Amino acid sequence: MAEQPLTRAVLWLERTAPLAAEAETGLVAVLSAPERARLDRITSAKRRAEFLAGRLLLRRLLAGTFGGDPFGWVLSAPDDLPPTVLSPANGVHLALSHSGEWVAGALSATPAGLDLETPGRPRDTLALAAAVCTPDERAHLAGLEGPARDAAFRERWTLKEAWLKRRTEGASPGRLAQVATCLGDGGDAWTWADAGLTLAWVHEGGLPAWFRPGPFGDRPPAAWRVADSGGH
Repeated sequence: MAEQPLTRAVLWLERTAPLAAEAETGLVAVLSAPERARLDRITSAKRRAEFLAGRLLLRRLLAGTFGGDPFGWVLSAPDDLPPTVLSPANGVHLALSHSGEWVAGALSATPAGLDLETPGRPRDTLALAAAVCTPDERAHLAGLEGPARDAAFRERWTLKEAWLKRRTEGASPGRLAQVATCLGDGGDAWTWADAGLTLAWVHEGGLPAWFRPGPFGDRPPAAWRVADSGGH
């Protein structure tokens, strides 16, 4: 496996089901001991598929970037943190997110925040915003209606989650409300969004290279500025 420096982050967006089906026939037998232990604790078929799809995606992304056999990479499996590469050691940072029928994974030289969100059941968007958004964000959402309001809230929620993931912090409502988002260049945060999927990326190294972009193709992302009143 090549020991070459990673000069730009690499991001892959893919559907979960095909990856999970492939993983069941090959990857399960070569999972690391931590991954096997975590898989054995999963009782939901959906969560099992997400876990296996993410593990296969990351291995293929590592092999596609650095070379070698995807099954030659050994990964950790912490419950509340991104996986790490246990072997071969190369200092790369991993990011992983699932939502709906999609999974996304990324490699970067420094920590990155990655989050996916798909529309769920109908909910009171303004009530949620009251708990997790700043006054300016709530005012913006109040000026929108219906699907436009829901999409705008989902985009900001995803961005806040990605911001905190880069810091390996939990996303409590109070903490989310400390992360203020505003459209505009000059930050290190971006989103891609359509009617069925929103993806947020936060990284000091800028935009990633797409390994596979899923439904977004060559579409440029929206750029954001983020201010964190709770950061240290």
